[in-house]
Amino acid sequence: MASYKSIVTDAGAQKLAEILAAGGQLVLTRAACGSGTPTTDPARRSELVQPLEVHAAISDRAVEPGPPSVLRVQLQVDNAGLKETVPIRELGLYCPVDDGREILFCYAWLDGPDSDNLLAPPASAEMADTVHVHDMGLVLTNQQSAAVSVTMAHGAAITEARLTAYAAPRDHIHQATQITETTQETVEAAQRRQDYEITALQEQLDTGFVGTTLTHTFSPDELSQYRGFDGTGLPVGVYDRQTARLYA
Repeated sequence: MASYKSIVTDAGAQKLAEILAAGGQLVLTRAACGSGTPTTDPARRSELVQPLEVHAAISDRAVEPGPPSVLRVQLQVDNAGLKETVPIRELGLYCPVDDGREILFCYAWLDGPDSDNLLAPPASAEMADTVHVHDMGLVLTNQQSAAVSVTMAHGAAITEARLTAYAAPRDHIHQATQITETTQETVEAAQRRQDYEITALQEQLDTGFVGTTLTHTFSPDELSQYRGFDGTGLPVGVYDRQTARLYA
């Protein structure tokens, strides 16, 4: 199995230091891959050795707190549009700089001979049928890791574990995939249903209950305790003593 080594370039480290000093975040906006092999210090690279016209997308980001902290950024490389088999021997992540350019923030290179890093053309020219996932691990401090964010490509996949964590709200202890005892729904399904009901009610409120009858149920002796929407008196409506309902 092919393995890669990853490093933050000198230019990337300098830009990250500037971001930390001034405040804000450094955003990784683009991924690229190539078939070249570095012959000089990888940290001094400003571009890939031999770039390929292969679709590469930033897919996911995770931080393993240290020390040292490890920032893991996942790249997806697919074979859409390939006409021949190509080796993926180098990978890069880019970030923008103040003058509108972009620089190579980090660089990864194949550690060893070619094996399963070969990407073949798709069976159909219209769509990709093979995706290689590359996990770039960068050794950073906790503060540096927190200052780096990514722009995920449209359609890029994330892991099921991260999706579950994202779907579960922060304010409760349940996982989104947990089954509730009463309804046999997952927590996520119950929340989506409740969100839909709340949204529907909000839409009714926004439209003033047009075409909808709002009913309040209480006994006749409670009528004197009821206050209208302006804080005084009863709301305009019809009280049905037989069903103990006020139709407003």
